Amino acid sequence: MLQLLAGNIPISETKDATKLLHNTNKEVADAIPESVGIENNEDWRKRSLVDKNEYVLKKNLFTDVCFIVGEEKKRFQAIKSILSVGSPVFATMLSERWSSDESEIEIPDVKPDAFYELLRFIYCEKAELRCDAWPILYAAIKYDVEALKNKCIDFLKKSLSSANVCFRLMKAKFLGETELIDACSLLLAEEATSAISLCSKSDDTHTLSHKECFLDLDIETICFILEMKHLKIEEVSLFQALLGWAKVECLRQDLDASIENMKSVLKQALSLIRFRLMSPKEFTEVVSASGILSTEEELSIYVYLNSKPRPENLRPVPRFPKSIQLLVFYEPTQKIFRTEAKLLDTVAELYPIISTKLTYGAGASLMSPRPYISWYHENIELIESCPLLDYGIDNESLIIIRLRAFVPTCDFQKENQLQLTPPIPDPFPLRADFTFRLNQN
Repeated sequence: MLQLLAGNIPISETKDATKLLHNTNKEVADAIPESVGIENNEDWRKRSLVDKNEYVLKKNLFTDVCFIVGEEKKRFQAIKSILSVGSPVFATMLSERWSSDESEIEIPDVKPDAFYELLRFIYCEKAELRCDAWPILYAAIKYDVEALKNKCIDFLKKSLSSANVCFRLMKAKFLGETELIDACSLLLAEEATSAISLCSKSDDTHTLSHKECFLDLDIETICFILEMKHLKIEEVSLFQALLGWAKVECLRQDLDASIENMKSVLKQALSLIRFRLMSPKEFTEVVSASGILSTEEELSIYVYLNSKPRPENLRPVPRFPKSIQLLVFYEPTQKIFRTEAKLLDTVAELYPIISTKLTYGAGASLMSPRPYISWYHENIELIESCPLLDYGIDNESLIIIRLRAFVPTCDFQKENQLQLTPPIPDPFPLRADFTFRLNQN
């Protein structure tokens, strides 16, 4: 051959050698089984490295190991060296078999489709991710393919919604993926009403079919949600969702949805419901009517809800900063108006807000100084340092502001370090016979 290239062989012999070389290549090509699928002109070798590797995977070329995957026992052939480069777990697994005659490895806990996407990513860094990317994420975590794991997590984070966030939170907790847990928790905190309560109301006869919502969670995830510091949902709605979950859980455990069985499945979660955040009406119509709590437990909560002000040491922490609309009646001018407040606002914090509502002329306030006025709700005088929550004040609650029956003395002023100014005269005369009754209905 070297002589041929050097030109030291006669032309007639050169033609014979060329013919011989051509025949030899043809014989080698013909010897390759057609099942291998190599094109005769071998165009696949001219492609990019990524495309060549994908072609090799699809056509099962040069394989030296076989995997039996999933319950279906589907066979996948691969190249040990490529797998060892792409996964440290495969490298360890396959290195122990270098000298072994065994060439088949069973993998029962991975779905076949997910395993193929794992191989495809190791071969050519491609993976087809769909809505159900969890099996692929599980395979990526199991075989420590970090790039594929991150790709799956990014895909799942981008496709999060109120409809799937609860179920994905449970999956993320099962896999121990902190980044995904945090992303689910962040969305759930803001979308809790639609993610939790609407799921429970959408199908009162929820079957055991795969719906991927709040009703399909395990008790550990339920407790995780109830322990979250921030959750934008009314407590009574959260309790109703929990009752719906308990009924479905009884079905899953082949139990009758009786009160006792529901209590049993809710044992871990029930103490995490903040019943004291409910109004007396909500507690009576929903919680008490359900029969979930004992008589002693109900009595304890009723005593708290009907205390004015409520004991500070038993005050529950609201799950979110709830805004409410108050109806305020300023008795000196007989003006009534609405204003916005938060449940944890104190009466003292309401003063500047209401003062801006009572202005006349060039913006001067009609509001008398704080020492000259008293605040009332349901005929109970409010303590300025107590939050509205302690008096059971909620949306459309009426607060009445009255002038005090005394004028603070100099000693009172000195003791409380008050800088008092004479109150602005009321532009409207007081009506002594004016009474205002709350419509209890």
